[in-house]
Amino acid sequence: MCSWERRLAVFICSFIGSVKCYKQANQPVVSQATGLKQYDEKGYLKTRGSIVFYGITDEVEVAQEMYDTWRTTIAAMARLRFGGALRGAGLHYGDGFVQGMEQRLRDAKHAETQEGDQTFALVVQSNAIAKRKQEKAEYWMAHVQGVKLQKAAPSYRSRRAAAQHAGAKSQGKADGRNADVNRPNVHKKLT
Repeated sequence: MCSWERRLAVFICSFIGSVKCYKQANQPVVSQATGLKQYDEKGYLKTRGSIVFYGITDEVEVAQEMYDTWRTTIAAMARLRFGGALRGAGLHYGDGFVQGMEQRLRDAKHAETQEGDQTFALVVQSNAIAKRKQEKAEYWMAHVQGVKLQKAAPSYRSRRAAAQHAGAKSQGKADGRNADVNRPNVHKKLT
């Protein structure tokens, strides 16, 4: 998985609030068009990391739908502009796009807290509820499922490459800030 795909999953978790995620390694690559597993030119099964969302079932479904939609959208835009989405300028465009989405979310949360004390109290209360849900989900993953969660940091190589493709990243940030980040069909799924 590339960096922007992992970052997109974390963004979606913070956007929804009560969903968490982790990266699972070595899942078979399945063609979206045919639904069949893919093999390389030597006949070996292609594998790739995948994102696993956990939490309340309905909200996990929303997170998965959002992740698939945004991952496809960002990859398509990167391919159109830079010829690819997993390396080079396309990779950094995707990183920038997700950073732009994160900035827009932070700005929206900041604007909500500025509207008044009543709104601020509701935001604080909903954040506390979301935090309790996250803690319960993390406890369940660690103690019931036995999944050890850990954080990863970007490597020197990825930071150096980002400096080389700063233009693609800034273009991605601008596009990400202008993206319409909405929870798709939330009311249909949760009611």
